[in-house]
Amino acid sequence: MENIFFRHAEILEFLRVVLTVALLAGLWIAWREARAHRDFRFFRRSHWKYVVGLPLMTAALMLALADPVEITTDILDENLDGRLLFLVDNSPSMQAGRVSAQDNEPQDLPRKAWNELRERSVRNPTRLALCLETAAETFGAMRGLEVAVMPYSASTQIRMDWTRLGQEGVSRARLESVFRSIQPQILGSGTDLERILADAREFFEAEPDIVFLCSDSGGGSDKTSFAEAIFDLSRKQKNPIPIYVLGVGGALPGRKAPIPQYDPEGSLRGFARYEGRLDEPEFSEGILRFVAETSGGAYQEVREIGDGRALLRKAVLTSIQTGAVRIPNAESRAWPFVTAAGILLLWIFDGFQWLRVMFRRRTPKG
Repeated sequence: MENIFFRHAEILEFLRVVLTVALLAGLWIAWREARAHRDFRFFRRSHWKYVVGLPLMTAALMLALADPVEITTDILDENLDGRLLFLVDNSPSMQAGRVSAQDNEPQDLPRKAWNELRERSVRNPTRLALCLETAAETFGAMRGLEVAVMPYSASTQIRMDWTRLGQEGVSRARLESVFRSIQPQILGSGTDLERILADAREFFEAEPDIVFLCSDSGGGSDKTSFAEAIFDLSRKQKNPIPIYVLGVGGALPGRKAPIPQYDPEGSLRGFARYEGRLDEPEFSEGILRFVAETSGGAYQEVREIGDGRALLRKAVLTSIQTGAVRIPNAESRAWPFVTAAGILLLWIFDGFQWLRVMFRRRTPKG
């Protein structure tokens, strides 16, 4: 059953109650038949037929109504029907990289992620670069799903409205183009929550099925986390939307990372300072984890670029089971359960006896 998913999984939420009722009904029917025959040995003979057969038939019918489908490939390779909103933090803190101010030793990004970014010709590996490369790897090869992209910081000028992902690579090229155009905001711009939440509400009006957020937590000028603001926006929807969070910047938890500044050739020329001191944004995993888990989503710290697909796989599986995301082209596997229910129905109501009478060979008279 590992590759079986149910299009109407909500039906199975009532399975325990319905089976209990069917079991009690089977006991009651077996008892009434025994009383009618005035032979309680008959109860023992009919016990299996009603007490076991009736609940099994009910379970088979409910499984068939839940419409099981079989997935023969990776779930992310299926043609999915749903909407996913991707929010990416491009605030100044996302410029933090993996070098320290003192000795250029690894500090902010995991070593494997750093190496993967350099292999992809990313000149200046930063938290934002890790977010964008992870997103390109995560969403680029999918089909069917509608995706919207919204960066947030002092503004949300660069965005991609709902676009259905295709199988010819065109959508992936567009996604990568959008991601490459997202640049970190300049130091001191902060996060303008009122402005970006107005744009976020437009996307939420389209009722996304899944929300992805990639951030180091960040915060506005009033120290309010955008992740928490999105969580509040999600809870106000008619159907609360789970938020899946990719956390970047946690190579050394509890430590701050300076914001490197590069020249046009990509060489490190110094570190950002604020009021004469190094500006060292923190990585706040606690806020991100709280938002993800409380909203019904999940949290994943990005240690390597493939971690995004692992989180997306979890999001899609959960959304299929809740009915939010659908697999329109998957073939139904309800027929074995319908067949089992039919056989059990014949057994319970002595249908096999009727069949024997109907098809019994009759000997000719004389």
